[in-house]
Amino acid sequence: QESKKAAAAAAARPGSSYAPPIKRQDSRVGKILQGLPTNVQKELVGFSETDLIGLTKDDCVDICGSKAQGIRLYRRINPVSPQAKEHQETHQRAFQASQSPQ
Repeated sequence: QESKKAAAAAAARPGSSYAPPIKRQDSRVGKILQGLPTNVQKELVGFSETDLIGLTKDDCVDICGSKAQGIRLYRRINPVSPQAKEHQETHQRAFQASQSPQ
């Protein structure tokens, strides 16, 4: 009770470092945001699903601050379809077979 009052008072002060908790959305956006670092969630909380789909890999890397985390975010937004994954695996097996000595 006491901490809620203090948080409300801090939020009312200009320049306060208090940030209200991020509201999780019950949509695809909320599922994408779930489990991401807090700074990334704060950056993306106002984005719509259309906004997220429009992000490029470079945008995701810029938002996340690291290449690995940015690519993870991009793949969450744009998952690889099962057909595309199978296609990639087929070509990878063929390439590996062509590289092995006969």
